[in-house]
Amino acid sequence: MSDPNGLTWATLVSLAVAIPTAGHAVIYKRDPRSATLWVLLIALLPLGGSLLYGLFGINRYQRRARRLFPGADPAVRQDLLLLDGKWCCLGSANWDARSLRLNFEFNVEVYDTALSTRLSSLFDAARDAADEISAMAFRARPLAIRLRDGVARLFTPIL
Repeated sequence: MSDPNGLTWATLVSLAVAIPTAGHAVIYKRDPRSATLWVLLIALLPLGGSLLYGLFGINRYQRRARRLFPGADPAVRQDLLLLDGKWCCLGSANWDARSLRLNFEFNVEVYDTALSTRLSSLFDAARDAADEISAMAFRARPLAIRLRDGVARLFTPIL
């Protein structure tokens, strides 16, 4: 039988690790009369000093994210989704079939305005402390770097 306090401890540890680097999604409506929701993805990535993470992950994130910020700690790799200041999902899960099949992932879904607001302010502080990587600067990388990243990308299915 599992100990509920152990699960609570695991949740708190995951929360503490998730805060420094996180992906942030803000849902907003394009037109107040429209029911269509649009997503703005801002990714805070653990790129500081992590060559392998940069090689294998940056191209994919650059295509999907609207804004990229390199995080300070390359060892921290958590996912955080914040919606409307009322709901958050945090943990380690990569939402692809391979990761869910091969890895032991852990996520927590929380409906709490106070926690979502606190996480949002911590994320904003981490984002403000990071330097943004612009799409123009990313595309202007030297040819050797783009070739290196392209070759590294070939190995992503086996990593």
